[in-house]
Amino acid sequence: MSNTPPDSAIAALEKQFRKCRPETIRAIYDFRRDHDIQLVPQIVVGIMRKYVSADAAERLKNADQQATLSSLGVDSLTMMEIILDVQDAIDVTIADNELKGLRTIEEVSALLRAKLDSQQSSQ
Repeated sequence: MSNTPPDSAIAALEKQFRKCRPETIRAIYDFRRDHDIQLVPQIVVGIMRKYVSADAAERLKNADQQATLSSLGVDSLTMMEIILDVQDAIDVTIADNELKGLRTIEEVSALLRAKLDSQQSSQ
């Protein structure tokens, strides 16, 4: 089995996740194929990058998981847009009230991983 995704699958993801970098598209593809929860932080940061300013995107490139969302210019509306894309990327549902209190990239990733763990446990 080849590790190279079919061109049609990548083209569909590129269309769905416009402005995401190729490595983010590949991480989404790999997640959907393997359900590897370790890819969640990479997907979150990759999707986040398309919503932040160019200056914040540069900071995000070098940020660790403890970087605060506010330091990257992510307000509550931007967070909602990011989460909508992440939900589509990894097929998970996050309630609006679950977003309150999230302050860092790690907290967002941890919430998503917990939701995915819960989904997998209930299947």
